[in-house]
Amino acid sequence: MATQRLHFDLDALKQFQEAEYSRNLVLKTAQMEIILTCWKPGHETPLHDHGISEGVALVIEGELFCQEVFPDGFTQQSQITTGEVIFTPKGVSHLLRNNSSQNAVTLNIYTPPLDANAKFLDLPYHNMIEIDPSFGQVLLDSSILQTLFHRA
Repeated sequence: MATQRLHFDLDALKQFQEAEYSRNLVLKTAQMEIILTCWKPGHETPLHDHGISEGVALVIEGELFCQEVFPDGFTQQSQITTGEVIFTPKGVSHLLRNNSSQNAVTLNIYTPPLDANAKFLDLPYHNMIEIDPSFGQVLLDSSILQTLFHRA
C-alpha cells in the first residue's frame, strides 16, 4: 500500500453557511472520512447516530453543547471546548449545538465512512478535495497536526 502525504489549508476549507452548519470534506477513503464542520451561533444537528461508524470530533475553535443518548436510554449532556475531543461509539445517538455567540469549528473523523444506515441528515458537502481512492494510507504533514492538536 502506498503512503501519500497531503497538505491541507484548513482556513481555506472553513466555509460557514447562514442556514445550517456546513460539512466540508477533507478526506474520504474506504476506511475513514474526515470532515471539517463549521458552526455559526445557533446551528445544531438533529438527534442522530452514525450507523455502523464510530466518530470523534475535535473542537478546533469555539465550543459546542453535546447531548448523548445511549442504547439503554441513559442521557448525558456536556459542553466541549477548544482542544477537547468527544468520541461517539456506534449505537449512541447525539446532537450538537453551538449555544455561544462565536463561530465554532470541529474536525470530525468517522470509521468506516458514514453510510445510508446512519440516522443522519442528508446534508451535502460544502467543500471537498478529490483524493485518489487507490491511496492505501494518508500521512498528514506534521505542520497540519501541530495546527490541529497543539493550539496555544
